[in-house]
Amino acid sequence: MQSTTILVALSAFTAFIYFLAEYFSKKQRLLRFHAAKLQGPPALPLIGSAYYLFGSNKSIVNNVIHLVKKYKSPWKIWLGRQLYIVVTEPEDIEVVLNKALEKAENYNFLACLLQEGLFTGPVEKWKRHRKVILSTFSMPILKSFVEIFSENSLRMLPKLDKFVGKGTFDVCPILTNTALEITCETAMGTKIYEQAHSDYAYNLSKALELVFMRMFQYWLHPNFIWSLSIYSKQLKQLSKQLEIFVQGIVTEKKVQYRDKKHDLCLETKRRKCFIDHLIEMSEDDNWHDHELLEEAQTMVAAGSESLGSVKSFTLIMLGMHPLIQDKVYNEMYNIFGPSDRTVTPDDLTEMTYLDMVIKETLRLFPVTAAVGRRVSQDIVTDRYTLPEGCECIVSILSAHRNPKIWPKPLDFNPDRFLPEEVAKRHPYSYLPFSNGPRNCIGFKYAMMAIKTVISTIVRRYKISTEFKSVPEIEFSPGVVLKSRKGYRTQLESRC
Repeated sequence: MQSTTILVALSAFTAFIYFLAEYFSKKQRLLRFHAAKLQGPPALPLIGSAYYLFGSNKSIVNNVIHLVKKYKSPWKIWLGRQLYIVVTEPEDIEVVLNKALEKAENYNFLACLLQEGLFTGPVEKWKRHRKVILSTFSMPILKSFVEIFSENSLRMLPKLDKFVGKGTFDVCPILTNTALEITCETAMGTKIYEQAHSDYAYNLSKALELVFMRMFQYWLHPNFIWSLSIYSKQLKQLSKQLEIFVQGIVTEKKVQYRDKKHDLCLETKRRKCFIDHLIEMSEDDNWHDHELLEEAQTMVAAGSESLGSVKSFTLIMLGMHPLIQDKVYNEMYNIFGPSDRTVTPDDLTEMTYLDMVIKETLRLFPVTAAVGRRVSQDIVTDRYTLPEGCECIVSILSAHRNPKIWPKPLDFNPDRFLPEEVAKRHPYSYLPFSNGPRNCIGFKYAMMAIKTVISTIVRRYKISTEFKSVPEIEFSPGVVLKSRKGYRTQLESRC
């Protein structure tokens, strides 16, 4: 007990000296000089404005929303020694996303899950990897995946049938597991079923919660302090389980590739999977095995957690707005009639209203509330300077709910995405998959998968929800934006 007390005291003293030395460094003096020109909450010695991040998850979310509403873009907030500059206006967002390409330092906390994959890696590695991976998202390849999207959507229906007429249930776990199955089959060339992935989605969700907690509790940022916490051990255990799951798939595909018994993907050589290209790269010695695993982990994690959440929010919006749901159903009936056939690529192009519904859902509930960038050299504009060493936070959620751009921003109105309405807006006013050079490489894949799943559900069920309005949906803090109260859904058969 005494040794533990001494260790904690020593850690606290070391942290104090560390922060004190940083405070008086030249870098910190320059940051304070530029920060003085921006609005922001008062900063206390050592902790800065971190007091806004104390308390329950609900209070933290409310505090952040309060700050975003109070200060004009760009505004500052100090968390310990680190200066963060928050931008919410399209013009500011465009500057940041095009000139600051390095991900924020906090993304390093995702390294235990994704290592240095496309989402988290440094710029030079990202450029090299993106060039290779981009070829796996060509439209011919994406169209070849629609059959897989549809088959997995149909396989999901018996799970949903169990809840028809049975009252409220949380639809997200089913949709997240379906997203995982789709991702593994299209990206990894491997069919998995419920027993094989029963723990993956849960472990990923818990791991992301721990990562997000560390991001916002700045006193846990130093590795030597984090390593002393119980959360560090929990995250290591979860990360190991997630890696084992993906590593098993990658190992199996590499064996198949080396044996040359059959193509890695399921049907023809023309339908090349994400993993095919990466294995070929590693076999040519251009990529190392650990790079292959990094990108596989990134793809599987992104394809399950984020898409499951977006589909769930979309169903909630349809349940909340029955007239809009009727319009979606009528569009489906015009395409499919009474048939229960699978979805084709041509069908997806005809789902214009559903496309607008999904985009409006992503406006109100983007995959992530914000993205962060590290400013590696001064970015000078005619209004302000983003100093080297600061971190820039692009508040996607705030940009998407800006009343100057989106009249009645909390109203759900898919007509905002009519072509003539889109043409009126700044291209950086809407960024559900980020924007600029480091935008999400799989945004077309995501939209096609979401449309396939949602259209399959709407053709079979009438959807309702206990939620009555958008403001009623509270957020749970996390890397992926989620509903704090779950996704309370009811289903009735259309038959």
